[in-house]
Amino acid sequence: MTMFGFISKRAHDAEIKILADARDHLVRSLNDLETSLAKSRARVARLEIDNQALGKQVADIDGQIAANARYIKVGKARLETLARQNERAKAKRRAA
Repeated sequence: MTMFGFISKRAHDAEIKILADARDHLVRSLNDLETSLAKSRARVARLEIDNQALGKQVADIDGQIAANARYIKVGKARLETLARQNERAKAKRRAA
């Protein structure tokens, strides 16, 4: 083998090692990205479940607010009725 052939083989071997290292790095990076994607998908699934649960809680709270508004409306009407009755009773006492 000539000196040129030896140098050429060493350069070729070094190039192969560089390419193999680059391939290994790319494979590791791809695996890391796949792992990250799987974690992100799992996180999204959990957030969707949480979002549904929060939606149900909001609906429950809206129902409670509506029920409380009805009670307030009925209570206000009752207070107004009692106030009118009180005024009539006062007027009767003054007239008597």
